[in-house]
Amino acid sequence: MKKIITILCIALAANISSNAQTSGNSSISGEKSKGFILKGKVLPFPMGDYIFTTTVGVEYVFTKHQSLGIDLEYFHQVRHHEYTSSKNKDSIGSNAHFINRGVLVSYRRYFNPENKTLLKLGEKLNAPILPYFSAFARYGKIDNHYNSGYETENIKYDEWQYSVGTVLGAYLGPVDINIGPFYKQHFTSSVDKTSAGATLTNPFYDNWGIRIGFNFLLGHFGGAQSLQSMHFSKL
Repeated sequence: MKKIITILCIALAANISSNAQTSGNSSISGEKSKGFILKGKVLPFPMGDYIFTTTVGVEYVFTKHQSLGIDLEYFHQVRHHEYTSSKNKDSIGSNAHFINRGVLVSYRRYFNPENKTLLKLGEKLNAPILPYFSAFARYGKIDNHYNSGYETENIKYDEWQYSVGTVLGAYLGPVDINIGPFYKQHFTSSVDKTSAGATLTNPFYDNWGIRIGFNFLLGHFGGAQSLQSMHFSKL
């Protein structure tokens, strides 16, 4: 993680002076700079019992250096309690499902990748680097569902999330990775065993955190003069 943060910080610092010198060309726009980028991931992996996470997103590139994007996120974790059947002594369990759906919209400002420091760093990593800064807003919905027999105080739990934040990121070859702070508000509604079936709506709470995101390039269309297309042409 420290290595990733170091790479992103070097990428941003290296481009501050470079973009200041080339600011006269940074407003290039028009049809040859406009295009679309598709990205996403599908990652099932064991953590606890099982986690399945997937993301699909699209960026609309509207100038050489800028884009607007939207990402759809889905996260599903399954947990269970193991216990022994009195008849055959097999290990069995009752599942709980934790589902998180989200929609993220973002603005990105890409930086000039033809910086000597970035080129040397890309050679060491054996992958071209395209750094960016991004601001985002996200809406999320959490649903927790419990199968009969799962031991929990909650019968049902729902949560609505609203967050905003910024990230520093880069395309490292075909991999889009970023990290940065966010502020999030939570609104919760639950039914537990002590409430006799009544819904408990709690006042919202908030928190600060660190977002870490990554996706894989799925395809890009148009925008021949955009920094993104010039970067992907090197892959």
